[in-house]
This record gives sequence, structure tokens and C-alpha cells, in this order.
Amino acid sequence: MKRLFLSISLMLAITLGLQATSAMSLEEGVFEFRGRKIDFNSFLDVFPYDAFRWAGSLKHRSIYLMTLDGKKQLVAKLALNASGQPPVYLNSSKAVSENDFSSSLTFSWKINRGDGSLFFTKDELNNEKFNLNRIDPVSGEIRKLTNVNYVADYGFSPDGKLVVYSERTGNEGARFKIHLLNLASGEDRIIASDTSAQQFTWYTISFRPSGRGIVLTTLTEGDRQRGNISFISTSGDEAQTPVVLTNPEVKRAFPQVAEKWVNEDEFVYLSNEAGANNIFLFNVETRKSQQLTNFGSDVMKVFVENKTQQPYAVFSVGNPLKTEVYKIAFGGTDHTPQKLFESPSEVSLLDLSEGEVLLQSKSAEDLTSISTLAVDNPSVVRLEASIDPAVAEKAVHCNSKAVLYDTFDDVPMTLGEKNYKGKIHAYLLSPKVPLPREEATVVVQSFYGGGNSYSKLFNVLCAAGIHVLSPAPRGESMISAEFEKLNDGDLGGKEVADVMYGARFVSELLGIPSSRVGIWGHSHGGYEVMRQLTVASKIDERAELFPWGFGIAEAGFSSIKEEYEFSNIKQWIAKEAGDPTKPGIVESWEDRSPINFVEHLDS
Repeated sequence: MKRLFLSISLMLAITLGLQATSAMSLEEGVFEFRGRKIDFNSFLDVFPYDAFRWAGSLKHRSIYLMTLDGKKQLVAKLALNASGQPPVYLNSSKAVSENDFSSSLTFSWKINRGDGSLFFTKDELNNEKFNLNRIDPVSGEIRKLTNVNYVADYGFSPDGKLVVYSERTGNEGARFKIHLLNLASGEDRIIASDTSAQQFTWYTISFRPSGRGIVLTTLTEGDRQRGNISFISTSGDEAQTPVVLTNPEVKRAFPQVAEKWVNEDEFVYLSNEAGANNIFLFNVETRKSQQLTNFGSDVMKVFVENKTQQPYAVFSVGNPLKTEVYKIAFGGTDHTPQKLFESPSEVSLLDLSEGEVLLQSKSAEDLTSISTLAVDNPSVVRLEASIDPAVAEKAVHCNSKAVLYDTFDDVPMTLGEKNYKGKIHAYLLSPKVPLPREEATVVVQSFYGGGNSYSKLFNVLCAAGIHVLSPAPRGESMISAEFEKLNDGDLGGKEVADVMYGARFVSELLGIPSSRVGIWGHSHGGYEVMRQLTVASKIDERAELFPWGFGIAEAGFSSIKEEYEFSNIKQWIAKEAGDPTKPGIVESWEDRSPINFVEHLDS
């Protein structure tokens, strides 16, 4: 949270040009900005929940979430009321322990269906060494379960007594080992090591219902565009060699299996080999794969229910304008998806159990709500948990609106049921109480934008009277897999022009001069900010310059070559900026590295 505070402090300071009429106090957490005061600490207290760390269980009627308590980050548990009882407010959640997570990162939250305990990976010393931890659902005791270099992912056996996890033995590009951990005895043994031909990676691990094996994602020769599903036996004492199940000649990026299998011999997986991520059914005995869905947008999450007479899956398909939830049945020849639910919000599937789906909804103006959907009676959507309306009123300071704007070429984009050419999607977030017209300011998000979800940072800016444009330039995955690929090998190229066109659009729409139009971004977005501010004169022979008023880059990289050589994302750089083993690629990296063009910054 302190990083967020400093980010907004810096953003407002640059927006103001460090004018003496405005003051910021890190100790007190209060902004004085253009005649208005913003109590940042109070703002965090109003909605003190992390946007990403949530896990839910219908069987155990509970939600785990990360919450802020003063300067501490605590894991909290929210008990859902029994059926027929009114929904609960999120602020009725209780911390499960006093352990403070503010100084260490946690990822990959999952609830063990067996006992309802929460598992996650934790970077205890902030040295990029993530290990598996467990929180007891009754005592709140936190126990470190592994002591390896890096736990990339993990999965539970059907009875919840065993955990399989993947250990990355070094930085990206290093080898992986697969461990089988007995939670009762603590026995931990290696059941497989990858090979140069098929390398393990991130993404899900799924147990066969009998527990006699697992399936997981592997990459052919480490290539992110040549992903496969492979099988590993859990029997025997010797480490196994992974058996590739899917056709390794088919190009697919990071296929991922569902947590549960359909039956002992069949599982479903998501793959983009036909364009967008769609659902495939695989039989390990016949070694045959069958594509079951054909959506233009990505299937985002799939859960399988195999304890019914006819097994089925529930899955979600989304784009920035809406989320749809579907059911698909197995066991027959008809696999036509049945739509269960549709929402203009961003909806995530948290769990599926005994005919109910646990949903989390978020939008730019609705912080979050938890609901259950009855699979056999989808008209029944029960609200389980929500934000206290008095709290929401204090936390939401933006009015949001989806917009389309023109870009420089005929880039194809499919959004919902409509196909566009030469259009970029964005959300325009306008302050409920804007600055006076002569002081009007707008911040443009450089990358990872275009989503309809609540943002603390953006709402603080709106509280300060500042407009925000959040576009989805080419390279963004939320539009479709094909749209995401449009940026492959072109880092710092066409997507930069897409955002510049967005800046011109919002400048003209709101009548705000470019001197008060700024750009902000984090990580990949941080690079994009620096690239935007240091473009010399042209992008791919097109004069696409926009005279930005200011920019804020967070955790970005200024040299593509150095990021490739010294970071742990070599494969990502090769995918986004080009394969450095090919002629001319490294030279192109230098042309698009902001560090080489600092003199073009306009002071």
C-alpha cells in the first residue's frame, strides 16, 4: 500500500509541476491538491482489500481475502451465511492470524477442499524465492511447507491429502522438478524432472481422480508458443519422464488443465490453438483430443463437476464489456454450451460445488460482490456478500464509460458480437467533482488497461478531480488471443501509437491541452511510459508523436537488451521484442530502448 501511496504522490506532484500551493504528507497520508484535501489513509480504510488475493469455497462457505489493518496486511476470512439468510458485508471479515504480510508477497491462493485450509506461495525474504505455505482454518497457524528455490504452481489430490508442486531451480530458462508432498507425514519426494525437449513451466497441475497420475503444462524446448499437456505417473520411487499427450506440432500458448477431471480417463483443458482460448476434451486412453467450444474471446476459467450422473463444466467467457457464464455437459454427443448468466461487470469464477457456482463481480463503479448461481436454475442468483453502501459511497469517485477511438491503421478487433477495424477500446473514468476547466487534467494508462474493474489508484485521481483514460492497445490479452498476438515481436512499436492516438482522442474530447495530458504505467507499462516520452521523431516511419505533459513510470525497464540479459523474463522479451538470435533483432532493441534516447525528454 505504501508503494501505491508513493505512486499517487508522485503522480500528483508531477501533474502540479511541484507547485508550492500544494502539499503532500507521507506521514499523515493527506493530500492538499488544488484546494481540496484527500485523506489517503481514510481512502484505504474504506476499501482495504487487495484486488487479486481472493479464494472462495462453497463447501466450507467461506472467502479468504487480503485486507489492510492500519499498516499491516492481514489474511482475513469471511464466513458466508447459510442459505436463506441475508448477505454479509465484507467488513465483517475477521483476520485469521496477526501475521503481517506487508513486507512479503503472496501469490496463487487456493483453498484445499479437504479441510478448508488456505494455501499460497510466499516470497518470505523478498528475494524471489517463493515457497508453499498453509493457514489452518481453525487455529490460524501459518506453516511453511516447502524450502526450495521457487514454487511455480501446485495442485491437490482429490482427497486433499497430497500436494504436487513444481520447483523452479533457478531463473526463467532453468530446469524444473515436480514434487509430491504428503501433508500428514511431511514426506516430500521428486517424481519428475523436465527435459530440454519438454520443459515444465507455470500453470495448473491436476490429479487423476484415482490419484495415479497428474497432468500439467510443458513447453517444447522452452518455447512459450509451443505448449503441451503432459502426464506424469505418481507411482513408483523413481523420477518419471513426462509423457506428452497433446500433439507437439500444434502451436498453442500455455494450455492449462481444469482442477478436476471429467472421469478417470478424461480431462478438459484450455488452449488457444484455434485462436482464442477454448475448451478441449482429452482422453488419456485413446490419446484423442476434441475441441468443444469455439468462442472468439478467451474462455477465462473452467470448473468441472464430476460427482453427478452426467458430469459437466461451468466456464466464463469475457471481454471488457461483459462476462458470460456457460455450462457444458459431458457423457453424450451434444456439447452445445448453455448460457447461464451474463453481466456487464468483470466476473470471476471462484468455485463450483453441488450445483452452485461462486462468483465474484467487479466493475469500475462496483467495488466487489460475491454471489452464488444455481446451475439448474440460473435465474436464481443469490447475493452472498457485498460492500456496505456507506463504504462504497466513500470509495467510488469515478463515473465510467466505455469508448472507442480511431487508431492509425485498420487493426482488427472483436468486442462481444461486433467486429471492428481501426478502433481501440478504452474506459474513460471521469471525476464526479472535476477540476475547473482551466485546470482540467487527464492521465492515460500506458498498458494493461481497458478493463472494467475497480482501481484504488484511479479513484484517488478522480477524487483529486483528474480524468483517467484506460485503453486496451494491441497486445492486450483481454480483447482476444489474436489481438494479443498483434504485438508479438513489436515491443515499443504499434502499441505506442495506439496509446498516442488515445491521448489525442481524450485531449480533443475533453478540451484538455496536451500539456495537461500525462501517461502512467507499471512494469511493462513502465517501459511503455519511458518509450512514449523518448520517441525521437517517428515510429516505424510514421510521425506519431504526442507532446505529453508528464509521465510516471513504475517498475519499468529502460533497456530491452539489459532486461533480457539480467532479468528472469527472457522468454517474454523474446516473444514481445523478437528473438535475439535472429539478424537485426538486437539492433532493433537498441532503437526502442528509452535509455538510448534520454535527450528527447522534454523538460
